[in-house]
Amino acid sequence: QSYLNMKKFFSIVPRWIPALLLMLAIFLFSSRASVDLPDFYDWDYFIKKSAHAVGYGLLALSYLHALKWNKKSVQAYKEKGKTFFYLKDSGNALYALDIALGLDSLLAESYYLKGWVQNAGGEYGHSLQNLSRALTLDSLLAEAWYQRGIAKAGLGDLVGSIADYKRAVELNQENMDAYLKSIEAKSALSDYLGAIKDY
Repeated sequence: QSYLNMKKFFSIVPRWIPALLLMLAIFLFSSRASVDLPDFYDWDYFIKKSAHAVGYGLLALSYLHALKWNKKSVQAYKEKGKTFFYLKDSGNALYALDIALGLDSLLAESYYLKGWVQNAGGEYGHSLQNLSRALTLDSLLAEAWYQRGIAKAGLGDLVGSIADYKRAVELNQENMDAYLKSIEAKSALSDYLGAIKDY
């Protein structure tokens, strides 16, 4: 875990280096006494205030650069996670998604993808936590409802899984897997009439 945290840290730091250097430069120049600075006579006030404005403008641009880089990185790590999962490499898939969440902990899709990978590995308890978090952030994520239904079923909560499958179908009526899982769960509960209605 400590190694993963270090990897996350070192993946975040580089994009903030320009901003950190600019903040250091602004601090150093601002901390100097005015008598140590050159005097530009009639233009002194204008030049020095303009220098402040330029410095803070560059700092703002460095922040924007870092945040834009962050969004690209999150998307890249999400795609890596999906690719590793399709290659049946769950360990690296979860690792990539953990980094994505380290960069942006409020992105519902990353929690959903992590729960999806964990479902495939039978880690229903962890999956349920991540999928619930995804739905807290985005309650319209149909696939997250479906995957959470699978997690609940895996934990023995068939009634809860049926409710999640129902919501998944409401959001995406083309999700035939959710229909079939709902029928399967209702049959396991001996609710054969409800299962027939789902056909």
